[in-house]
Amino acid sequence: MILTSFCSASRRRPSKPTAPSKALTAVAALAGLACLAAPAPGQQLLGTGTIYNGGGTTGLFTQMDLTVALGSDPFGMFPTPTPFFQQTIDAQSAGQTFVLNAGQMFTDAIAFLTNGQLDYVHETLRPPSGGGGGSSRGETSFFNFASCLTGVDFQGTTIDRLELRIDSFSITPGSFTSFQLAATLEVYGACPAPSASCTFRNGSGTNPTGFDCTTDPVVGTNWDSTIATTLSTLSTLLGLSATGSQFPYLGGEILIGVAPTAAFLPGAGSYSLPIPDDPTLLGVPLFAQGFRVELVGSTATLVMLNAQDLVLGQ
Repeated sequence: MILTSFCSASRRRPSKPTAPSKALTAVAALAGLACLAAPAPGQQLLGTGTIYNGGGTTGLFTQMDLTVALGSDPFGMFPTPTPFFQQTIDAQSAGQTFVLNAGQMFTDAIAFLTNGQLDYVHETLRPPSGGGGGSSRGETSFFNFASCLTGVDFQGTTIDRLELRIDSFSITPGSFTSFQLAATLEVYGACPAPSASCTFRNGSGTNPTGFDCTTDPVVGTNWDSTIATTLSTLSTLLGLSATGSQFPYLGGEILIGVAPTAAFLPGAGSYSLPIPDDPTLLGVPLFAQGFRVELVGSTATLVMLNAQDLVLGQ
């Protein structure tokens, strides 16, 4: 088993978790190493939308009422949109962020954002005496979604909070008051958990087959696999890596990345490796390959088998 270089590489990982560091964490966990701690879970930016509103109206005022609402009617009439942000802003509001993560407004907003239907984001900016105006855009037009989302809204996600940031707001009071607003709405939470999977891979086909997943790599369970043995098999090796590869070696092909991102586990053909119940590992790709040590005459010979490309999931 590769130990020293693997652990030293893991200690050099950046303080902010990255996809490779999560894969290294998973390799370490499955290999039974204690040199890596799991990265702290973080909240993901699921979507962002921009709000622009400007113009002018008669009347002297220094504050305006900003409302952001959701509804099924693009015209905001039947039914009336449900507000989830209602803020009075002035020239001092630029740079402020308003957070919504609890209460009835939050519950109502989540219901619209995750119902799997195309709803509409309505924003209005009005002076205290009334008037003003706004716009309405469908969720697919308003939001830039994270890559894990492919539908019309945030269905399947767990939304933790909404943030409304006032990027800029200028107002020029007078008998005719002009104003200009730029704001950003951000949705934070967790993407839908991917399904666990094993995918057979054998490079150019040089290697014999015989390495199989008997269970999928589900987070919080044991991942089981087998390496077929023969009468000449002395032992088996299960290689685990954060990266895949394909290069010739000893008449076969190595199909996983080697040091410092790999661990090799000796065995007798059957493996059952516990995957930590850590949600930060969901969606992490790993690369595994089976090996046999065969007795050929009086010589121990390494036989490379096929690979299995893993995705840790539910």
